[in-house]
Amino acid sequence: GVVFGQIAIVGFAALAVTGEYVTGTIRTTLTAVPRRGRLLAAKAAVVGGLCLLAGVTASVAAFLVSQPLLHGNGFVPEQGYPIASLTDEPVARAVLGTGLYLALVGLLSLGVGAIVRHTAAAITTVLGLLFVPFIAALLLPEHARELVQRFSPMTAGLAIQRTVERVDSVPIGVWAGLGVLAGYALVALLGAAVVIHWRDA
Repeated sequence: GVVFGQIAIVGFAALAVTGEYVTGTIRTTLTAVPRRGRLLAAKAAVVGGLCLLAGVTASVAAFLVSQPLLHGNGFVPEQGYPIASLTDEPVARAVLGTGLYLALVGLLSLGVGAIVRHTAAAITTVLGLLFVPFIAALLLPEHARELVQRFSPMTAGLAIQRTVERVDSVPIGVWAGLGVLAGYALVALLGAAVVIHWRDA
């Protein structure tokens, strides 16, 4: 669900900054908060916090709803599927990491939105950055595919959800993968800070 749910996060986060440019209220905002770096930091804190809260809430709810469904369909210890609990370290990391993943996607979208100042362009850019390498990797030879997956924000970032190693697992550590996505978000926010500082509203 995260792969599709992040589309809503991208739209929300991009609108958090581009909406003001579309309506022209950015001038009022900059009059009230003339320090543009502080304005961007405040927006990042609000957007990141809301995305984190929504992501963790949805992830916990999905886990709690899915476990009884899985058990009722034969995914039980007798068939080789252990009972998972939120107190298990891999499960807790995957659930909380999903919230962190969505928060970072939100920050990436906010940064891109501040740079391009156009809602459709920001959403298209971020969704392209997330999905194009993901799809392209499926068409590449194994060595090239693994390289693309390691440096793609979505495939690397979603490694945080991995609780068991599988043949098709992205060849990157769970926290290192989230770090790749964090790097993209940081670059976008730094670029936004520079652009906002030097460009007129």
